[in-house]
Amino acid sequence: MNNKEIKYQILLVVSLLLIYLISGFNVTITNDSLTNIEQVAAMDILHRSSHFGFHFLSVLFHAVFKLFGITDPVQSTQFMLSTFSVAGTLALFRIVLNWKNNLNLALVIAIIYGLNSNIWRFSVQCEYHVLVPSLSLIGISLWLNGKQFTGAIFGGLAVLTSPFAILSTPLIFIREIKFNRNIIIKSIAGFVLIIGSVSLFTYKETLQGEWSYNLVYQYYQKTLAITNFKRVFSIYLYGYARSFLILLPLVLYFVIKYRKSEKRLFLILLATLFIHIPVAIPENRYGAYQMTAYPILAIAAGFVLYNLYQNNKWKSTLIAGGFVLLNIFIVIQERSFHRGLRNMYLQMQNDSQIEENAYVFMYKATKPFNNKYASRLKGVSVYSEYQENLTENLENYNLPDYEEIIKSGLPVYLIESGVSLPDDYVKTALSGFVSKQGAKTKGVGMKKIKSICPGVRFEEVKGYSSRLFKVYCLL
Repeated sequence: MNNKEIKYQILLVVSLLLIYLISGFNVTITNDSLTNIEQVAAMDILHRSSHFGFHFLSVLFHAVFKLFGITDPVQSTQFMLSTFSVAGTLALFRIVLNWKNNLNLALVIAIIYGLNSNIWRFSVQCEYHVLVPSLSLIGISLWLNGKQFTGAIFGGLAVLTSPFAILSTPLIFIREIKFNRNIIIKSIAGFVLIIGSVSLFTYKETLQGEWSYNLVYQYYQKTLAITNFKRVFSIYLYGYARSFLILLPLVLYFVIKYRKSEKRLFLILLATLFIHIPVAIPENRYGAYQMTAYPILAIAAGFVLYNLYQNNKWKSTLIAGGFVLLNIFIVIQERSFHRGLRNMYLQMQNDSQIEENAYVFMYKATKPFNNKYASRLKGVSVYSEYQENLTENLENYNLPDYEEIIKSGLPVYLIESGVSLPDDYVKTALSGFVSKQGAKTKGVGMKKIKSICPGVRFEEVKGYSSRLFKVYCLL
């Protein structure tokens, strides 16, 4: 490794780590995030099977941070996720360098991957999503550099974080590999060691516990029954458009122009996109699990962009700059929204005009509201019709009795937060296309209350970043 390679890698690591950490300060956390954080705070890894890799690494970092007097598991988990997000990007840099031995190409691809909005925002989201591609990339990089045993261990840890990590495996074949008995034995040994070790003390949880894969499998089966093709197609596309935006035409251009000269990469891209189709079906979400396809998309787009730069520097710089600026805008807007929401919850906690134990209707994120930010109030989750159907597939979960709450005579408020991401406006505009199967649709709370109390009156409470209404049910 020469001095220039070392310099590039240090610059990449330091820059991304600072960007990720600074952007994550003082944002509200989600229901899933808080569930994860509560488990990390308990530091119990013996009863966790689903997303084990995330949980194990979070507990490990939390234990280290406590040695230095930092006891907030949110901070240690954010640092852990940022660290592994950067490590995954660095691993992709090494994979490309190993493939083409082109330092500038490797840097372009690493920047495209590291600054796309989903990788960026999940790097401090206190959820496991970004760990799946990150650990996979680390494992593949080690494996391609002759460390098959260690690489397989990281690959196993990625699979323990989510089985969808297996969808990263086509990237292993980015260059020609001569398999032999030694490589195969070391790969199997590393994978079996990590999976087997964890299974020894989590098998009961895996089969029967609250986070068992059996329950997840049943949930997916039931979800398929209420899912239509348009919903699957829209989420499949959105999962990629969400983070690659103006670079997707470059990926298409790669398919058209380089499918013969870069046949191996073309086949890997084709296989990756194809095997991600079923991922969109059970998840019914914005494409978080499709993040395992992001590295190959970044490679294809970066390859085209780098070659374009050789012929037209102005055009390639404009495209790259537009991509970076657009992702910066999306992340800043999303972070600003969640900082404002966090501040709003704290403001409501200290607002004397809001009655003690008042009910607050809001979009889903009631756990952080009730347990972390505004404990003197009672958050009530409001779901769209589609989400209500999904909750029927969850074990031991019952929807709130909205009618009883609204007509109880107790104070009721409504947070009409609308959308949290700039591109949510697109989802809202196209919600009719997916037959009302959308998740975040503005006005769900008001519609819910009006359906129960047609004569309702909403009085806006001034001075809040999102719209807050006091609800008067006129019977």
